[in-house]
Parts: sequence; structure tokens; C-alpha cells
Amino acid sequence: MIAKTNIFYSSTIDSTNQALKAILDLIKPANDVAFIAKYQEKGKGQGTNEWESEKEMNLTFSLLKTNLALQASEVFLLNKLVAVAIVELLKQLKVENVKIKWPNDILVNGRKICGILINNILFGSNLQNSIIGIGLNVNQKNFNTYERQATSILLETGKKHEIWSVFENLLNILQLNFQLLVNNPSQFDRLYLENLYCLDEWRGYIIKGKRTNGKIIGVNNFGQLQMKISSEEIISLNMKEVKFL
Repeated sequence: MIAKTNIFYSSTIDSTNQALKAILDLIKPANDVAFIAKYQEKGKGQGTNEWESEKEMNLTFSLLKTNLALQASEVFLLNKLVAVAIVELLKQLKVENVKIKWPNDILVNGRKICGILINNILFGSNLQNSIIGIGLNVNQKNFNTYERQATSILLETGKKHEIWSVFENLLNILQLNFQLLVNNPSQFDRLYLENLYCLDEWRGYIIKGKRTNGKIIGVNNFGQLQMKISSEEIISLNMKEVKFL
């Protein structure tokens, strides 16, 4: 049975992640909570990055997932589960060449179509709750120029989509994946790896400030990128230690 989700909706808000944090500070919800907004004035990306989104053109929402039966050491499983869910959704919508850029961006033909921001709430060694923020480009046509260009479902398929329908579809995939996580977590390791951007390709990176040729070979249980930089040496990298060129 798919978990019950209470849904809140706002036309304009600073950040859906921050809204759910405020709810969590006030009450302890018995069920999952989703907060969807037409427009986020201060949408967040990783670190200090902001998320660009035209009003009413894209899907911006956060999901508070409660009562997680995971250890703190397993938190990256959530990144894998969410990324895999978005890949599945995009493939259902006939978007081609979808890849997961470690740790949690979704690319189409090398252009960014979705960002994920996850805030975990730990209780001792257990993962108690998680706030999963998702920004998915749906109907936007024009984007500012960044180091990595953005795209949308509309630009890739030529078809507009109703935002609420995309939200409901993705929420159902996410909740089904959470059910599957209980009995078969290894499938998300496999699916994440199968769709990983630049897997098994030798190419240039900036690693710890130096340009280095490397080949991504996987991601370990702690969410670190596993990269081969010579025929013998394999290193583990955290998010700020590697830059894709």
C-alpha cells in the first residue's frame, strides 16, 4: 500500500524545503507531507547555489518522508532512490538520453533538467525523517547561460505537460520506490549505476584543484564517487573535491 501523503500548495513561497522544516518544528506529522509551489522565490540548490525557475513553468516541491527505517550510514540510498525515480518519470514522458550526474543532478544530453536537495534528520544512528526537494524543468523554454546549460521536458519532447499531473506521477513513483526499498535496496544501487553519467569513460576532471584524467567506476555506500585515476589507483571523492569538465 502506497503511503498516505498530506499535500500543501502555495502560489509563491521562499523555499518548499524551508516550509517543511517549519512544519516539522511545530508538529510531528504521522504521515508524509508534500509541499508544492507554483514559484519559489529562493529555491535552493547544493551549497550556495540557487535554482532558476520561471513562475508556473516547472515542478518545484518538497516531500517530507517520515518514519524511515534506515541507518545514518545508509543515507545515500535516498539520493539513489530519488534520482532513479526521476529517471523513470522522464523515460515515461519520452525524454531520451537521461543520466544521473553524481551526486544528484539529472541531465539530458548533458544539459541539466532536474536538481535534488535532500536534508536528513537523524536520531542517534538512525535516519528519522528526510526532506527531499526537487526542481524539475517542465515547460520552460528559455534559461540563463550557466557553466552547464539547462533544458526542460518541453524542449526535449516538444510537448507541454500539466504540472500537477507530473507531480502526481512522480509522487506515486517515489512512494512505490520507498516500498521497494524495504525488501530490495540493492536494486537502487544497480539502477543508479546503470544510469550514471560518464560511467566507465576516461575524461578530464578537476580533482582537488588539479586537472586529472579519470574514469568513474561507481559510488560507495557513503555516497563518495569512486574514480580510477591510473591503471592501479582508485580514489574516493566527496562532492567538493571533483569538478566535471
